[in-house]
Amino acid sequence: MQTAHTSFANHRNPWTGQAMTKDNKPKAPAGKPIDLNLLSICDDEMPAERAKPASKYGPLFSKMKIGQAIKCPAGSTAAKLANSLRTHADRNGIECVIKTMSDYGDGFGRVWLLAKAAPKLKRAA
Repeated sequence: MQTAHTSFANHRNPWTGQAMTKDNKPKAPAGKPIDLNLLSICDDEMPAERAKPASKYGPLFSKMKIGQAIKCPAGSTAAKLANSLRTHADRNGIECVIKTMSDYGDGFGRVWLLAKAAPKLKRAA
């Protein structure tokens, strides 16, 4: 049995009136129009670096000392916290190594803030 490939006339869905794309999915709706009254011209200089907003974890990270860990829910939470902790350490000039474990065995993950010369773990046989 052969399947017939049909397309809508003028590439418009007759039931919804939406314009169709090449893969026959509706186009995304257009965004809100820009209000011209909210626009203005200014002489601000271009910043030298990207904006670095403060992390929501900043107060927690600033309390940590080398050798301590953050206990978090198991899963991908540890990886996300580790990335934020690395960024925090870079911004504040903390010489450290960040190690993670997605499941410590108790149903929680860990993110460690370790000294630069932290010993490596032995591999299990």
